[in-house]
Amino acid sequence: MKKDLLKILHSPLGMTLIEILVAMAIMSVLTYYISTTIQSGARTKVRIEKDIRNYGLIRDALKVMEADINKAFNYQDINIKLYNEAMKEREKRLKEAQAKETEGKTAGGATPPKSIEPFEPKEEKVLTAFYGDKDELHFTSLNNVRTVAGKKESDQMEVGYFMESCRGRLNKKKRSECLWRRKSAIIDDDVKTGGEKTVLLENVKSFRLRYLGRPESSSTEVEWDDGWQSDGNLDANTKGHFPMAVEITLEVEEEGLQDQKKKTTRMTMVAQIRNPNNPKPKEESAHADGDNQGNGGTPTNP
Repeated sequence: MKKDLLKILHSPLGMTLIEILVAMAIMSVLTYYISTTIQSGARTKVRIEKDIRNYGLIRDALKVMEADINKAFNYQDINIKLYNEAMKEREKRLKEAQAKETEGKTAGGATPPKSIEPFEPKEEKVLTAFYGDKDELHFTSLNNVRTVAGKKESDQMEVGYFMESCRGRLNKKKRSECLWRRKSAIIDDDVKTGGEKTVLLENVKSFRLRYLGRPESSSTEVEWDDGWQSDGNLDANTKGHFPMAVEITLEVEEEGLQDQKKKTTRMTMVAQIRNPNNPKPKEESAHADGDNQGNGGTPTNP
């Protein structure tokens, strides 16, 4: 073994200095490209993990908003409406009966009966409401969850979403624009205030909302609006009505980077209001009334 090793070392066929240098150069190039590939893969992994994290945070926030919007409900007191309709019909029949009685007594020279006091309908107190702007939303929903067993709370609640500065959850010294959720189990005259608020999402760059209303008639097209107010101050057509759907767009920035290097992640969702419980359009109401009159006031099954 030793003799064979000595022969190899003293053999004139061994590697020259130039060959060794070339081999080292090739190994250096290969090492550089391998290390560069590993570093690039590591950076890509970190970037993908951040994207997945941001998408997950935005998706979770949108899911919370969607659950509240799905159960937005426009409460209407049917008892008051039925009472007013019944009293109007009663007043109408009394006037008709009085008119016939008056004709008979006037012909005989008797004193006409006293006039019937006009009926004053009861006013319905509206508590449920829907107020939406480009970057703010307040409404009533049936998505209230009782956190304490036996607590006297209904399914109705006030809920709101808006932008406001907040401290970081991990780094309290850092502040950013955040998406807040406000919730109140007590419905009062002002749906925009009261209750408790919590941070739903941090580092929010933009929060945009649009609202889809029901067409006024079969010939009109449906369009997205930048605002909605159920009290009719913004548009008379929205008075007493909730929208059919809300489009939500959220854009979040990455943390810990300079402004010129920050990457944003954006997602858009359309949340449908499943049962807005809006009053019927005039065309449908008139059509239904006509059908009822044609059938003696009793609707028939299709």
